[in-house]
Amino acid sequence: MTVSYSTADGSATIANSDYVAASGTVTIPAKAPSVTVTVTVNGDTKFEDDETCTVNLSNASNATIGDGQGVGTISNDDTTPTITVADAPAITEGNTGTKQAKFPVTLSNTSGSQILVLYSTSGRHRDGGER
Repeated sequence: MTVSYSTADGSATIANSDYVAASGTVTIPAKAPSVTVTVTVNGDTKFEDDETCTVNLSNASNATIGDGQGVGTISNDDTTPTITVADAPAITEGNTGTKQAKFPVTLSNTSGSQILVLYSTSGRHRDGGER
């Protein structure tokens, strides 16, 4: 018996490099119960939801297709990103005009989701008192 197979995107996509597309034909030898179709999954360090792709069967010879689609789940193993803000480098205020203090905000690892960071400023005088 032979059957053709091909992968298809679900929430996992080839464009996102989640997995490598695969297609071809497999042969199940006489008296053998099954064969395996292998799909290569690409590792990453991006925090994201678990994702799925499918393997679809078509064009069976010497058999009929019962369930023609298998779903593969790629489980996320990356940690939830941590957000940190670093101190701004010292800046000289000058006598006129304005300057910008730039505080680097960093994620510990990338994410498949947009990260929204709300921030506010507050001031303290050198003596520790609020302004």
